[in-house]
Amino acid sequence: MGIRVAFDAIAGGNVTVGYYQENGTWYALARQFDLLGSGPTREAAFAQLKELVSDYVEECITWGVERFFNPTPDDEWRRASGRVTEYLVILSFTRYSSRQKALPQRLRTGDDLTELAPFRDRFAGAALAAV
Repeated sequence: MGIRVAFDAIAGGNVTVGYYQENGTWYALARQFDLLGSGPTREAAFAQLKELVSDYVEECITWGVERFFNPTPDDEWRRASGRVTEYLVILSFTRYSSRQKALPQRLRTGDDLTELAPFRDRFAGAALAAV
């Protein structure tokens, strides 16, 4: 069993995903992370994007990235801004004993994930949940 923490509760922000299609390929673009999933269907593009977001969050926590959000440039976002959905990033961590330090309830500096670096060995993944 593990614990799940909504990223919104930690750092106060949702992720906006925009979709567009070009030459028969669907794209799902996470605005706040500048990550792009692709696939033959909208669902496949989103599935790939979810994997990318989980990998990205894991890298941010592992390396103690100070700036979690890296927004997509406006000119790229315009392609996807017509079809958008808001998601909440859910961070999952394995359970801890009472002797271990508890996860912070809110990050002191917005999108600075360095506070989560001490918990990287307990990080179990990230997921996107529709708001």
